[in-house]
Amino acid sequence: MRTYLACIITFGSALAVSGQFYPDANALWCGTILIESTTGFSAQFQMGLTPDTLISGTSYEKVNAIGNASGSYEFIGEYYVRSDPSGKGYLYLPSIGVEVLTGDVATQVGDTVHDVLVAVWNAPGFTFLFRDLVVDSVVVLSNEGVSVTRHYLDPTPINQFNPFNPISPSQVFWQAGMGTAYGPFVIGSSSFYQCVVNDTMQYDISNGGLPGPGGAGQLCWQLNLATPETAIRGHVGMKISPNPVADDLVIELVGSAAHRGGRLALLDPIGRVVLEAQMQGPVMVLDVSPMNGFYTVVIESEATRMIERVIIQ
Repeated sequence: MRTYLACIITFGSALAVSGQFYPDANALWCGTILIESTTGFSAQFQMGLTPDTLISGTSYEKVNAIGNASGSYEFIGEYYVRSDPSGKGYLYLPSIGVEVLTGDVATQVGDTVHDVLVAVWNAPGFTFLFRDLVVDSVVVLSNEGVSVTRHYLDPTPINQFNPFNPISPSQVFWQAGMGTAYGPFVIGSSSFYQCVVNDTMQYDISNGGLPGPGGAGQLCWQLNLATPETAIRGHVGMKISPNPVADDLVIELVGSAAHRGGRLALLDPIGRVVLEAQMQGPVMVLDVSPMNGFYTVVIESEATRMIERVIIQ
């Protein structure tokens, strides 16, 4: 079990909570998928404003996966999710034409949920596994007027594949109305740091995992949710190099983003804006030698909001 400070309202097997597993629309999960122990790429799962899709008579919400494994953000896959009234979440896999279980927010402490889909990233795609997962704790968290219910899962490695490899065990959970901390399914070898639903932060690893209002949570948005899918599938993004960096950081807009420009902001490890500038072309060089730590580069235009993490040494 885990210890939480101040934000715990209720904890333990006496808590009986149920609800909808996935959001209905307008959601985004952001993080990093690790290809190897020392390399990885930024990724996000994005549920649009009107995601309903009918498949074999069943209604699903469509989720687009976007990543920059190739060096620029591009469409890398699509998934279809739905919530059962009992509290279960399901994922439809177009590649094999079947529906699989992804979680259950009607569970209580100690419950075992059988044959749950987890995924391990093996470039250039996911390897899907089915595992029995144990609910370690059920917790209600509240922060700044936003309350959420989470079902934390036992992060103990199950076998040599070890489907859980988070920064901390507190990242492995299901949350009513949000799905999982990783988007449509639980992912091994990854770290997801934010989820926003309807402009409200549901999960923010930089804030102890707490929920809250928008604000800094908007850093999560990679593409405007109103962007047509044809644009989502295009190459839109930025490259930063080197990373880690000691002095000059090179920021380059790529793909269609290179022709738009945009406002650039550099945020320090606690989310404060320490530098702002207007991109005057596809490339900008920043002297970051006075800085140190885990920083965030954000570029905004009318069509996109791009984000990259950088380590300044």
